[in-house]
Amino acid sequence: CQQLLQEIDATLDPLSNALKDSQDAFTGSEQERDALDKAYQAQQKATDLLTKLEEQMVPADYVTPVPPEYNDLPQLKKRATVEMKFKKGESGAQFDINGVNFPEAKMVMVIDGYTAPVTGGNFVD
Repeated sequence: CQQLLQEIDATLDPLSNALKDSQDAFTGSEQERDALDKAYQAQQKATDLLTKLEEQMVPADYVTPVPPEYNDLPQLKKRATVEMKFKKGESGAQFDINGVNFPEAKMVMVIDGYTAPVTGGNFVD
């Protein structure tokens, strides 16, 4: 855990610096875009490390208690990663994001059954 905490702490300075750089740049400039890209990368790295830390804190045999009246509903006991891909219904239609066309959009979600086993189970089901 200590190593992960040190890695998270080391990631926060580049994140803070990149956010400051983006604020100091002209709106819409290449410098702002570059600073924001660096900030997003640092944010993702910190988030990934925090997720690993959280997972290490949960005992291997831990099960969130669920009231018996919900036993007939789907339940997610741990975490699940769900990737959704979206395509437009029209043949050849693409997503236009800031002038760049993409044939599909992806969304990756981590569904947490530790904190919401019934909601997570219903969503994944």
